[in-house]
Amino acid sequence: MIKVIVVYAESDLQKQIELNLEDEVSLFDAVQKSHITDFFPDLDLEHCDFGIFGKTSPKNQLLADGDRVEIYRPLLCNPAEMRKMRAKRNRSV
Repeated sequence: MIKVIVVYAESDLQKQIELNLEDEVSLFDAVQKSHITDFFPDLDLEHCDFGIFGKTSPKNQLLADGDRVEIYRPLLCNPAEMRKMRAKRNRSV
C-alpha cells in the first residue's frame, strides 16, 4: 500500500484528498479514485494536465508512497498575450 495526496484548487475552493492505494497505481487512476469531481463537477479530467510535486507528469506515471498529485487548471489566456496587453495598456497611460 502507498499513501498519496490528490489536490486541486479553484479561486473559491481548494481540496486535498489523502488516499491509501495499492502499489503500482497510475497518476490518473489515483485522481479517479479520489472522487475529486464530486467537489468540482465541472472539472473535466480528460482535458487537464497533471503533476507530481509541481513537475508535469503523464497520466500513466506510476506513483510512489508520499506523492502529491496535482491537477492543473487550463490557462484562461496565453501569458504572452497578457504581457502584450499590459505593455500596450501601460504605453497608452
